[in-house]
Amino acid sequence: TEVLRNENIFHQNIINNLPSRQACKEMIVFVDTIKRLLNDDHGAQINQ
Repeated sequence: TEVLRNENIFHQNIINNLPSRQACKEMIVFVDTIKRLLNDDHGAQINQ
């Protein structure tokens, strides 16, 4: 999906840049946000 493709690109950028602690925090927040969005989407599909 588009989300997974973007996440893969994001992870590639992280790996290539050998991130600082701040970048690691941002990655964790990003992944949490993606998981929340996926959970929200899943819930919406079930409710419909």
